[in-house]
Amino acid sequence: MNYEQLIEELREEMLQLVNTKCDALLQMYRSGEMRTDMKDIIRESSLITVSPAELKGKRPLAVQFAPGEWIETPTWRKVAQRILQTCNEQPDIHERFMEMCGKVAGRWRTILGSSPEEMDVPIKVDEELYFEGKFDTEAMLNMLEKKVLE
Repeated sequence: MNYEQLIEELREEMLQLVNTKCDALLQMYRSGEMRTDMKDIIRESSLITVSPAELKGKRPLAVQFAPGEWIETPTWRKVAQRILQTCNEQPDIHERFMEMCGKVAGRWRTILGSSPEEMDVPIKVDEELYFEGKFDTEAMLNMLEKKVLE
């Protein structure tokens, strides 16, 4: 693996994210949508580079899957749902998810199942495909990343 090339690609990706965010903020400011006395700080975080623990206590606004494509997600459960639904649209991943149904479990509950009755807070991904959403931010994102998507 060429680490210099990997670092340069990461640098390029980060610069693109910064430029995109600054352009969006400038556009909001120029159009009058943004107040100068904003109390909330809008910060873009990548689930790849940020630990789920760092996101505790923060509210999501949207998920970005491709450059320029933002999907509004006002809660962490909606974030998990959109990520899973987007992944589930790919036939090979859908098949993998269906094979995993009932086999991915936490300590007391099924994490990925075919029925909402098996869960405390079911998040519907697809017909007969549900993700358990009764977790705090850190635990839910860890479950999503390490037990379902890995």
